[in-house]
Amino acid sequence: MTIALTADLIELNELKDEVRRYWQRLHRSNMAIIQPENFEPEVSHLFGDLQQKHTWEKAYSHFFVAWVYDCVMDGDTYFQILDPSDWRDWERELTTLIVEAIMAHPRTASLVQASYSYLVTCHREELANGFFRMVERSAGEDWARPTLAIHGSEEPVRVG
Repeated sequence: MTIALTADLIELNELKDEVRRYWQRLHRSNMAIIQPENFEPEVSHLFGDLQQKHTWEKAYSHFFVAWVYDCVMDGDTYFQILDPSDWRDWERELTTLIVEAIMAHPRTASLVQASYSYLVTCHREELANGFFRMVERSAGEDWARPTLAIHGSEEPVRVG
């Protein structure tokens, strides 16, 4: 049995509601018809025992990150949503799981690169600081900040 990361910061039913909210947002963003009867079977299939709070924590992290990647269209919003400084206490406890979901997503490198490039061109790269700190703390050596080829520069520039 895995210990729940959110402990007493959020009740299980409230966490399930949060997961359901991102699950619905994700499917709506993909133009899918929401079939509520598929929610729990999908969570169970992907993450395990529905009676365990940790199952729902993993599901939240997965659906939250998938929603961000499928729905956020600009660099400002991408980094603002993924900056844990504005998250609720229980969401901050899921940072490791959220970073794992980010690192596992196939579009991470391209989205980080494109979003950060946009911020650099707008001189707002500080908006990405919270995201980079979170990833560096959680992923450690598994994370290397991307480099950017800045227009007019001969050398790639390290992000952050």
